[in-house]
Order: sequence, then C-alpha cells, then structure tokens
Amino acid sequence: MLKNEVDLKIQPDENQTPYKVSYYLHRASPERLHELEARLRQAGIRCNHIYSSQCDLDFLPPGVNKGAAAAFLLDFLNRPRETVLAAGNSGNDVTLFEKNFAGIIVANAHECLKKYKDDRRVYLANDPYADGVREGIEYWTERLSAQVH
Repeated sequence: MLKNEVDLKIQPDENQTPYKVSYYLHRASPERLHELEARLRQAGIRCNHIYSSQCDLDFLPPGVNKGAAAAFLLDFLNRPRETVLAAGNSGNDVTLFEKNFAGIIVANAHECLKKYKDDRRVYLANDPYADGVREGIEYWTERLSAQVH
C-alpha cells in the first residue's frame, strides 16, 4: 500500500511483527504522518501511527501501544496505577504518560515527551539515559515515602 512512497523505507524483517509495520521516515511533518495514515484508512486499513526519534514510523492496530498494554496488564493483575513508574525518551513512550502513570522523562528525551514536564505526575530528570531513570526513581522513592510517613 505504501511501497510507492519515496520517502519511506521499510525497516528490516527483525523489526516487523504480525501486528506492526515499521518504516524509516526522516524528519516527517505531522501533516505527512496524517497523510500516510489517511491513505491507509482510504484503503480500508484501520491503524494508528507512532513516530519516534524523527525517523522511526510504526503503524499499529488502533489502541495498541505501550500505555494500553501497561493499563491492560495492571487491570489483569488487579493492581492500581500508582504501582507503576514509567520512564521514556521518545515518541513511542508518549502513551505511558497519557495514561497518567507516575513518570520519568530523561534529559535526552524528545520534545514530544517534554510537553508533559509540567504534569504533577511526571518528573523531568536532569540526567540523560539510565542516569536519568535512576535520578527519577530516587525522586519518586523520596516523594512516595514522604507521603507514607
């Protein structure tokens, strides 16, 4: 369906699943992403896209994402959302923050995540990568233990 799109390059087989098709698409505008999704809809393919790192484009069934998976698992395990701490750095992590999990956004995160920095359930770390996750865990551990005492 999208094979004639010159700006799209299919990712290697190891990045594909029966429920996800992944492409490389560099520096795409929001309009371009919606255009591609609309073309698939016009062909009768219902999907959502997740765009991250300004190059990775995934098409998934509607409602399939990290946030929905985490919420499903918590419901299945009969656990409250307060028991989850989410950390992220790119577009494929956005849905975790949309589900209102306590979160950590590392310093090297893309702007699409940093828009959540003012949310009281989100900690924006000063450090990047794993150091930012560690910093966030320390922040949340101190905050949650202060609420208990």
